[in-house]
Amino acid sequence: MAAQKKTHESLASALAAAQGEMSNASKNAKNPHFRSTYADLASLRDAVIPVLAAHGIALIQLCDGDGQSVSVTTRLLFGAESMDCGRLTLPIAGARSNPAQAAGAAITYARRYQLGAVAGVAATEDDDGNSLDGTRAAPARPARMDKAGQARAILSGDIGCKS
Repeated sequence: MAAQKKTHESLASALAAAQGEMSNASKNAKNPHFRSTYADLASLRDAVIPVLAAHGIALIQLCDGDGQSVSVTTRLLFGAESMDCGRLTLPIAGARSNPAQAAGAAITYARRYQLGAVAGVAATEDDDGNSLDGTRAAPARPARMDKAGQARAILSGDIGCKS
């Protein structure tokens, strides 16, 4: 049985209804640099796109760049209505070995953050703005453990062993 398409009078009412049905994205990826977890772009899309589509909203993300930076512009479409949701421009960093890979990474990062912002979905650890001024909260230190405990922590946390 096909899902019944919901009808709305405007993009704003469709977006409000869609946001009311969305859940936060699953934090399915690890950032070893910050020892944190986050929702990658695929997880965020899984949480957002089906709900937007069920309410007749299309989301497009346009990418461009100049070799030094990349930009992503996110736009919502609903019938004849459209809403530009902003443009995020990021420098292409770490391009020493492969500039195309660095550009792709920056585009993915911009798409992920814009998608979460537009949908109103949380996707990452909230550091209470501490990273903006360099006072990022230190990760919680685990209790002191013996060698066997350290090995179990590595096997379960880093490798994913369950037993």
